[in-house]
Amino acid sequence: MDIKINSEIHQYEQYCGTYEKKYKDKKTNNEIIKLLPATPDLCITDEWHWNNLEVPVNYRGVVEIKSPILDYITGFAPSKYKCLTEIKRHLKAKNNAKVILTDGVTWVFYNKESGLEPIIKPICLGELKYRYSVSKNNRHILARTKGRKPIIDDIIFQEDEDEFIRLKEELKNFITPM
Repeated sequence: MDIKINSEIHQYEQYCGTYEKKYKDKKTNNEIIKLLPATPDLCITDEWHWNNLEVPVNYRGVVEIKSPILDYITGFAPSKYKCLTEIKRHLKAKNNAKVILTDGVTWVFYNKESGLEPIIKPICLGELKYRYSVSKNNRHILARTKGRKPIIDDIIFQEDEDEFIRLKEELKNFITPM
């Protein structure tokens, strides 16, 4: 997550939500909660303009990109995603109502109206090929890193182009105004 501080001419909250930063006031020792904007990985607009306080910008949506190795999306139900707080945060933006979540293999579409419920079934272009090892009992077990993350050896993309064509159409429909 990249946290920014507003400038005099740019307001991040127009297209992204805020992140709570807690700290102690050194003089009073009171806990202070400051809301800081947390920017998405990609912002889609008609015409980007840094001075979005004076120049209106039509935000089409934002994209949150995750690693298929570090953030579980492919092969998991949307309710199990570990990054839902980021999606929820982006859906609180002032002038943006759409978020796309992807790990490059699976694509999930959200809007303010539906909240954390994807507006369509996630589109999956392939599957992750996990590394397995053989246990003492001659059973295949998932190989893991020291941090207990499963090790992915490969991503197998579908040879059939139907899901990719569907993805292109959904992306176009999602960011095109009605």
